[in-house]
Amino acid sequence: MACLTLLLAMGACRRAPPTAPAPTAIARVDFAGCDAIVTGPVCELGDERTVRAWFPSGDAFGGATADGGALVARTTPAEGGTRVEIDVPIGARSLVLAFRRGTTDATWTLRLAEAAPLASAVAEARAMRRAGKPDDAARQLSAALPSLAGKDAAIAVGIVARIDLARGDIAAARRGLDDAIARHAALGRASDASDDASVLAYALIRDRRFADAREAIAREWKHSDDYAEGRAIARYNEGLLAQETADARAALRGLGDAERESARIGYDEQRRVAILTRALLFARIGRARDAVTLLADLERTEGAAMPSCSRADVLVNLGWCSVVASGLEPEDLALPPVPDARPTLEAARSLYHSSCPSSRDEANAMSSIAWADLDRGDPVSARAHLDEAKRLLSTPDANLRVHWLHIEGRLALAMQKPKDALSAFERMARAAAAAGSPEEEWRAAEGRAEALAAVGKTNEALDVATAADASLDEVSRLVPLGEGRGSFLGAREQSVRMRVELLLERGRVAEALDVARRSRARVVADLQRSERLSQLDAPTRARWEDALGAYRRERDALAEEASRDWGLSAKRLDEVLAARRERERRLRATLDEALSSTPLAARPEAPRAPSSGELLLAYHPLRRGWVGFAVLDGAIASTRFAEVDRAATPAALAKTLLEPFAASIRAATRVRVLAYGALRAIDFHALPHDGAPLVAHAPVAYGLDVPGDGGADNGQGGVVIADPTDDLPSTRAEAETVRDALANTPNAAVVFSGPEATLPRATSALATATLFHYAGHGVFGGRDGWESALPLAAGATLSVGDILALARVPPLVVLSGCETARTDRASRAEGLGLAQAFLASGTHAVIAATRVVDDAATAKLMHAMYKSPAMARGDLAAALRDAQLEVARDAPTLDGSAFRALRR
Repeated sequence: MACLTLLLAMGACRRAPPTAPAPTAIARVDFAGCDAIVTGPVCELGDERTVRAWFPSGDAFGGATADGGALVARTTPAEGGTRVEIDVPIGARSLVLAFRRGTTDATWTLRLAEAAPLASAVAEARAMRRAGKPDDAARQLSAALPSLAGKDAAIAVGIVARIDLARGDIAAARRGLDDAIARHAALGRASDASDDASVLAYALIRDRRFADAREAIAREWKHSDDYAEGRAIARYNEGLLAQETADARAALRGLGDAERESARIGYDEQRRVAILTRALLFARIGRARDAVTLLADLERTEGAAMPSCSRADVLVNLGWCSVVASGLEPEDLALPPVPDARPTLEAARSLYHSSCPSSRDEANAMSSIAWADLDRGDPVSARAHLDEAKRLLSTPDANLRVHWLHIEGRLALAMQKPKDALSAFERMARAAAAAGSPEEEWRAAEGRAEALAAVGKTNEALDVATAADASLDEVSRLVPLGEGRGSFLGAREQSVRMRVELLLERGRVAEALDVARRSRARVVADLQRSERLSQLDAPTRARWEDALGAYRRERDALAEEASRDWGLSAKRLDEVLAARRERERRLRATLDEALSSTPLAARPEAPRAPSSGELLLAYHPLRRGWVGFAVLDGAIASTRFAEVDRAATPAALAKTLLEPFAASIRAATRVRVLAYGALRAIDFHALPHDGAPLVAHAPVAYGLDVPGDGGADNGQGGVVIADPTDDLPSTRAEAETVRDALANTPNAAVVFSGPEATLPRATSALATATLFHYAGHGVFGGRDGWESALPLAAGATLSVGDILALARVPPLVVLSGCETARTDRASRAEGLGLAQAFLASGTHAVIAATRVVDDAATAKLMHAMYKSPAMARGDLAAALRDAQLEVARDAPTLDGSAFRALRR
């Protein structure tokens, strides 16, 4: 005993071995692959035994175990993190993933359970529905429901609701889904509740009940805390809702988020659906090449591994987007040709015919082949393929019917049968209105105008073209600035070209000029409106969505009534049509009231008339060639000419563009140029006229045609930002030149350079300054130029969006940096850049560069400009003229023509 006591005492004196700290528990990892997720969360597993988990890249994966036993795990990089796939054995009760966070061990645990089998009646009914026997499934569930309970009853109610939805009984489907969601929630079956809420949200979006859809999406989110697939679907439905309520930016964001969240967890089916929907939205908003790139990449990387039906969907949409890309892009962009869409469409058609039988989808593919034939100038093949599509599907849905009528109309025009074309486009207009598709209504109007002109009904053609042009405003609201609105409008300018041409043929030159000017200024004059929807507060946005949803539901009801007109007598039809026109008038009034209650109501004013002695030179494309206008002291002249080669010599360009208006140029004291499309890149001020550059005869400004003069000059002093990125030392000397030149004027300037040139200082100074001079880098980028910016200190920028959001802008702005007046070439009308953003926000005049500029030339130009007496008067165009002439005289090898004076 003593010995034992001694040993125990000796043991008590020894230091105990260190104990390893317990691993830190990770609260959350995104996971997927469960048959269902029950509150806990508990992952129920059925026949599919693979659990997928995603964690951010900062965690190092250390292995997986189930009930203490090691498992094989497959890891894949995914969306900024790592996805792990683990096959779980039957009967396992917990899955543990081990991680290393820096120097700390961590684990994540997921409770597991085996999914209880469905009652046989429910399982059989589900199989019947999936096999295309919904009536049999509904009868079986109606008989079985009284005896069902718990999960079986909830799932049965959800299946019946989905059958009601397929039948078009939205009210019954909604009641059933509400019941199923409540039953699943009471049972703690979160994933089932979320799935039913997602079906409800999708149905309500399609039924244009947008406020209700938003509530259903909120219910999706409520049950998706531990359900990653549900969150991805909720993101997708948010994108769809935004798309249907004319907020394309939010739609693209929601669809992109859905794609990324699906990719994280390996939810491939939903990811592909999100990609397809986003690609079609790209095509819809004028970004068809982006759509082709997206879908071509999907086909290249996953095509062979996709299920047949999924691959057919990708191929048919890739083919269609290729057709759109080749047919809608402006011809002067000099882009590489889009690959022939027909082989892709034929491959899709083959899959729909054999591996994934669907008469509707096969007919749709065949219709797209017909359009591709037409686009390639082969009306005979187009006719044959369209007839084959009609043979495959005798009763097309509304959208396909519209598409067929569009092809019929274009075929008739190609075959020089304008009366047949007119009939097709008139039927297309009615079908598009019934389908609630304003863009297709615009296409129908464009076709009608062309057909009317071809049969000699010029006045009617002009009226229809005018209506088509007006409707383009509504259609273009689908496309926010920054997502391709400029290219969208540029690819749809035919109705404007036709309208200008028809007005000229009728001798209505002043009206033709007004139409051309409004067309050219459409994007910039309306750009602030495109941002307002995303900035609405929640109550205003809800009112807007409710009003829009009510309007579209009423339109749907009218369309449904119209589909039954064929059975009415002539007398009764006249009565019905008269009553319907009155309902449509009231409906338009309701929509107008809704629009006026939101910031979307702003409309552009009439273009400003030239001042006394100011010569306005405007150029606009026609269906064939171009027209130039000259306006001086109320007198208007016009001339038509063929296509312009921008690569021609300055002398050749001057002969075409200036010589017809030589007398007016000689009489003018100032010149304002309004160029369009490819002509925007031409330096009109540098073109030769009477042996000297045009700018030698008079100051030249490039007009934006934004209404108004930008408000009163209520600023004090000037502000100069120079070398904010500390890598352009020459701009500091330029800043001193500006400060010295303004020292004894009311615009005496304060200079911020290097690290002093912060964003808060810049925005604060802009709020009070009369003149703003920026000397540094200019950055052009993004769709519509939306990502263009002026770099500032500390990595900040003054972006286009920042400029548009300013409460006040200086009346005079000089942007001494590269590409500060550049705009997107795809925006054939006046586009958006940094200079244009200032002008649209209220600035009177801007000096900026359309391209990359040389430091030495810029320094000389700015020095000369601030010496000009015109600068003291605030006449930027005249000051730039003086400077450009001085540089051309004293340093002829330097290019000073990259800078332009721009004005409202």
